[in-house]
Amino acid sequence: MSHRATTSTLPFGLDDRRQRRRLVRMRVLFLLGLLMWTSLAVWWGVYFQRTTRETEASHKEALASLQQLYALRLATDPATPLPASLALTSAPLSPEQQAMPHLVLGGVDPDQPGTLVVSDGERHRLTSQTRRKLLMLAGEGSVLIGLLFVVLAALYRMLLAEWRVRRQQEAFMHAVTHELRTPAAGLRALLQTSATVPLSDDERRELTALGIGELDRLDRLVSNILLSTRLESDAFAPQQQPVALAPLLERLVERVRRVAPTARMDVATVPLALACDPQALESILQNLLDNALKYAGPTAQIGVQAWLEGGRVLIRVTDDGIGLSGDELARIFEKFYRAPAGQKQSARGSGLGLYLARGLAQAMGGDLTAHSDGPGRGAAFCLVLPAGREAESLAGHAVRDARPA
Repeated sequence: MSHRATTSTLPFGLDDRRQRRRLVRMRVLFLLGLLMWTSLAVWWGVYFQRTTRETEASHKEALASLQQLYALRLATDPATPLPASLALTSAPLSPEQQAMPHLVLGGVDPDQPGTLVVSDGERHRLTSQTRRKLLMLAGEGSVLIGLLFVVLAALYRMLLAEWRVRRQQEAFMHAVTHELRTPAAGLRALLQTSATVPLSDDERRELTALGIGELDRLDRLVSNILLSTRLESDAFAPQQQPVALAPLLERLVERVRRVAPTARMDVATVPLALACDPQALESILQNLLDNALKYAGPTAQIGVQAWLEGGRVLIRVTDDGIGLSGDELARIFEKFYRAPAGQKQSARGSGLGLYLARGLAQAMGGDLTAHSDGPGRGAAFCLVLPAGREAESLAGHAVRDARPA
């Protein structure tokens, strides 16, 4: 079982000063980048809007100058043709006409007094052009700013993910090195004893059995590493077949009793079976029982319940051990996750047990969840797997939804 004992608020359990400083620097650079891009975006937006307004004002000034020129021409030659951008209109002027450059003419033609104004077509063209540019600013600018923020956020998450992988690799190397050295040292001591000390046949058989146990431990570690690789690459294909649950639980519980005779085991099940990979199911349950014993001690109170509910088999393993905090519950199923210090870190393991247990459960169409009321209050793990109609009949009779008594 992987637990977290640190009170640090930084992610991924970065408890050494060097890693913490690096993460703080990365966060500061990310915030500075956001501030820089936000400042550039605001400056670019204000500059573009101001430039658009200035362009519109320059067009109006050009039209005003054109009005002045044609007003002088009209004063000497009333028959002067006007360009499409200008038009003669009678007073009074409309609010839209007053908003644009205009020039009052006097004495050009007493019979046709009027005002030289910007024509409706030119006025609408200038207004539409300004509106299009501002809409382009709002649309393209928003998309560009959004993409920049997305890129920055993705870069930040990528760097954090890389940090996480590095920390997992360090934890894995530490745990696996310890797990490999322990049985290797045991085998060396057994071989040296066998080679240098005269032994009876019974003693030699006992040493051989101990050596085989250490080799089995090494084999399990290597198998777990290979299995984790298969789960990550989706190369694991469970061999579904009906499995009677009661005999499997009895065998696993008996194994725990042999390892820890002082542990108290409370097993309550109803007669049922399920369709699953038998080796995968045994591995999951073995991991849950090992974790319960590991973190509750040799005098642990371990409970195992199994029942059928809504076409699913639920198996619940509880212990009265050191419990889990909220942060630990969120991370215990991560690959290679190990607590950085304290009683939890002292328990041996590679940080693969619960990761493999949940991966196997999900590969078989189920799931594995954890619950705890807090540190010192024990933990509970609930395995949920599909029962299957054919598997239910394996128990010898129909099984209704029921919890064990």
